[in-house]
Amino acid sequence: TGSLFHAVDERRRPLALADRPTMQAVSTRRTLTNQLLGVKRRDGTLRWVQIDTIPVLNADGTAPQVVSSFIDITERKVAEEKLAESEAKYRLLFDRNPEAMWVREARTKRFLAVNDTAVERYGYSRDEFLKLSLDDIQPPEELQRMAAARGPDDSYTGPWRHRAKNGRVIPVAVRSPQLEFEGTQARLVTPVHLAPLMQAAPQPADRALTRPTTPATAPPPLARPRPHRNAPP
Repeated sequence: TGSLFHAVDERRRPLALADRPTMQAVSTRRTLTNQLLGVKRRDGTLRWVQIDTIPVLNADGTAPQVVSSFIDITERKVAEEKLAESEAKYRLLFDRNPEAMWVREARTKRFLAVNDTAVERYGYSRDEFLKLSLDDIQPPEELQRMAAARGPDDSYTGPWRHRAKNGRVIPVAVRSPQLEFEGTQARLVTPVHLAPLMQAAPQPADRALTRPTTPATAPPPLARPRPHRNAPP
């Protein structure tokens, strides 16, 4: 068998003949099921197979041979790898997003995941965050308003105020689309920090400097025009 193909494990590392499921069943005299094996053929193509192996025992308990069944699961394996790669990319975008983000359970509002920016902005460690719910970062007056503002689809409209671990109030505008997270109905929440936007907005004094001049607000002339020589005094 070893001369027909090269075997690799799930991480694509070469697998010695003695470590392959068939030989393991012979040496241990045990039935092995759902064993994953990568089969690298002579033309260089890689196929993934799921193997069930049953040792055939002699009267003395030795297993000179085995009966094996193979199922080609290459398409499923490739799809799983692509999905894992995609999830890793999205996880990276989530973790390193410059905006605070978290995933909360829809029913209990319990935090299921938080990103690095949320940890830094709110002052809780990731472990501390995951022991809290949305209610724990709301000032008391916001909790009362939240109960009245909660929509039938578990959405909340309007700007909100959150409270950091040190008590600092953080004004935010919230986006929270629905998603399924590890089998749980949840919300992907982005609390956009409003303070930097409010600081960047033009202040009344700034607007006065840039306001267009109108006749009512035009400054007086620097000098009165000279009367014509023949004009009456």
